[in-house]
Order: sequence, then C-alpha cells, then structure tokens
Amino acid sequence: MGLNTGAAFSDADEPEKIGEELRNELGEQVSSPEIIFVFTSSEYAEKSLLSKLDKAYEEARIVGSSTGGELYAGGIGTGNSVAIALEGDLEVGVGVGKGISDDERKAGMTAAGKALTDLDEDYYITNELHKRGIEWDEKNPVSFTVFSTALTGNGSEVMRGVQEVLGRGAQVTGGIAGDDWKLDQTYVYRDGEVITDGLVVTAIDSVYQTSHGVKHGLEKTEHRYRVTESENNIVEELDERPAADVYEDVFGAKGRTANFIMTKPLGIETAEEEPRARDPLDVQDDGSIVFAAEIQEGSLVYMLESPEEQVIEAARTAAEKAIESAGNPDKEDIKGVIMHDCVCRWNCLKNDETREKEVEAVKDVVGKDTSIVGWYTYGEIALPRALAGVHNQTMVLQLFTERE
Repeated sequence: MGLNTGAAFSDADEPEKIGEELRNELGEQVSSPEIIFVFTSSEYAEKSLLSKLDKAYEEARIVGSSTGGELYAGGIGTGNSVAIALEGDLEVGVGVGKGISDDERKAGMTAAGKALTDLDEDYYITNELHKRGIEWDEKNPVSFTVFSTALTGNGSEVMRGVQEVLGRGAQVTGGIAGDDWKLDQTYVYRDGEVITDGLVVTAIDSVYQTSHGVKHGLEKTEHRYRVTESENNIVEELDERPAADVYEDVFGAKGRTANFIMTKPLGIETAEEEPRARDPLDVQDDGSIVFAAEIQEGSLVYMLESPEEQVIEAARTAAEKAIESAGNPDKEDIKGVIMHDCVCRWNCLKNDETREKEVEAVKDVVGKDTSIVGWYTYGEIALPRALAGVHNQTMVLQLFTERE
C-alpha cells in the first residue's frame, strides 16, 4: 500500500466549525488515516474542535499544538487552523507526559516511554536494552514527533528526558507550542484532549522513509562573548557585564527593549554547521535577558544578523537536506511536509509577501502537489543533530515520503 496524505486549512473562528471544515477537506483526500497532525491558533484550542476529527476518524490518532501562526500551501497567516493526515502502511504510538512545570525531565521521559509502549508493549523494554548504541535510522524505521507546551519549565531539559528514553540516535522532530505572542497559555493535543502543562510524543513505525532538514541562515557578526553567568534560559552576564548593557552598547537604548532585541538573537558556538540560535524575549530590571531556550554558562556566543534573502533561502536548504536524508526520492514520492518554523522568523521577514516566500521555496523543492502545512513555534525540535534538540529562529522541515 502506498502512502496517501491530505492537507486542510480553515479560517473559521468557531472551534466546532473549524473541526468540520478540516474534517471535510481531509475527507476529500484520505479515507482512513492512521494519524492527523493539527495546528491551531490558541484561541481555538478546545476539545470541541478535536472531537469533530476524532468522531470522523475513529481509528486515527490526532496530535498537534497551538501556534504563533500557521503555514499552508496557499501562504501564511494567524488565527487559522491547518491539518495534515497520513494514510498507509504505518503504525502509531502516542504518549503524554504531564507536569513540565514540576519536573521537566520526568515529563519528557514519561511521554517518550508511553509512546514506545503504545506502539508496541515490548518496544520500550527492547530499547532500554539497546538504546546506548542503537542506530534508529538504520535498524528501526521509527520516527518521533514532539509537541510541548511553553512558558513553564526548560524545554531543553524536557528534551533531555525524551532523549534519555529514545537514545541519541533517534530521529525526533517537532516544536514548542505558541499562543499568538500573548505569552500567556499554550496547548498541545492528544486525540480529544487539550493539555496545558505537558508534552505529546508520537512514534510512527512505517515502511516509508521519513526525515528532516534543519537550517536558519543567520550570520555571525563580529560581536563575540563568553556567557559568564546564566541559569537555564536567563543570561545574567556576557563577558562579566550585565547582558542588557552589552546589547545597549551594540544597539543603543533600543537594545534594552524587548520588541527590538527579539530580532537580535545570539548564536551558540557548537560543532554543528551553524551556531545554535537563541532568541531574546525580555529584558529584566537587573539587566539580565530572558531567552527562548537554554544558554549554558561558559558558552561562546555571537550576535547574529538575519539577512532576509538568507532566511528565505534557509527554508529551501532545509527542504533539500530533508530530501537528501531520505535518500533523494523522486518528487512524486514526496507525499507530505510539516514546516516547524520559528515565530521570530515572522519578525525577520517584514511582511506577508516575504513570509510567503518561505512556503514557495519549499514548494519549489518538494513539488507543488505535495501536502504541505506548517506552524510558527516558540522553539523548534530536531534530533539527533542537536544538543537537547531545541532550536530558535530555525526552520525544521519534516518530510514524509513513499520511498521504502
């Protein structure tokens, strides 16, 4: 059996109506999907939306997240809802870990373990015996997708818990939930449930090649610093000076304002192709800066700049990397794409016309007939090529192909 996919979009503003529109549009493309990914504005994160899909596709697992905006084949926007369904020779396991605010790592471990046991009750035991040396991409056709709530806890620590169970070779993709920049409450979805403090891990075991590509396209500047004091995602000092003072030296008084510095990320020097981007979110009264993800004390960091054309080109490169990782399938074998795109890239690309160029760049690579959806995240997830798996201001592109 081949892999069949369907993508749907709704701009309705009532949860039940959204659920109906997504259900109806998917129903024109798939009949009995094994899994449906759903991304909605936080305004519509209600069980009534999910129940419309749950009742229509009783055998399907339904997972997803609230967003900072949505992407689809027709463009981008906010306040919308999108979904993509997969139908074919695949099995799905889903696990939930709650209480990120109490114990991030435990929540991550719980969700990953439950996803494996839901997929196969013996899988978790088998993986525990072999995870240290396991090569998931070669020995196991299993891929994982993670959606985690934001604003409580350390996302990197959550992913350390996931990684502790799945092993370092696991292929993991996903993102951290958004809420349209309200920074109040985010949500993730599992079947008919809306979760406010936790994560959902989905395991897909199939005969098809799945993959992901990662790229941000940001450039290092000459401004380089050592993180001399930090705790989780709060940087107190750069080169033994208050972090906000350093930003003010470079950018003037506006370097102490949250709205401005959100577009001025730091990049952590790693062994990877690009520095790991970290988005500033807020300036504290004591001169410390709150970032969207963890920056460890002692890290070497650069201020990054965001050339518009390179940010757009990064989306194309992420798609090309995903295709290469999947063994360079023909375009007709590329069936589905999920774009996990950082909400701060929305700010880097100044208007809808330039933002839509990201979608067009991806369509050029994967083919215009491919089912494409995406969402703006508060953090992007990609393993194995990541320390604890969390990125900022990055395009993580997830690819589903029919190639076996």
